[in-house]
Amino acid sequence: MYAASSTDGVTFSPAAKLGEGTWKLQACPMDGGGLAFAGKAMVSAWRRDKEIFLARPGQPEQRLGTGKDAAVALTARGAYAAWTREGVVEAHTPSGLVTLSPAGGFADLAALADGAVLAAWETKSGIETRRLD
Repeated sequence: MYAASSTDGVTFSPAAKLGEGTWKLQACPMDGGGLAFAGKAMVSAWRRDKEIFLARPGQPEQRLGTGKDAAVALTARGAYAAWTREGVVEAHTPSGLVTLSPAGGFADLAALADGAVLAAWETKSGIETRRLD
């Protein structure tokens, strides 16, 4: 994954690689990872082979665990990421690793105005949600 920045929406900095390794993504587009912003801060989460990573521009990547379908959110409290590992939905929060569901998939995250994050994911019975503080 690469990112470029702009102050005017017309001219952009050269694209800079996020993370350290390389892996050709041969999966669904939803498995390509994502970017999240809080003010001028940015964080990215993505899958490389069978591993999930989190990175901020100019900093070393952080391996979060094995899995697929990474989602990311950023608040003043820090970076959050969610993914699926063998049918288990997991999340990295500023406080540590959390299991969101023992059986589910396709998690998504949304930063809330109060600094928390809303996690949502699919299960056999429907959509489930959880607030992450």
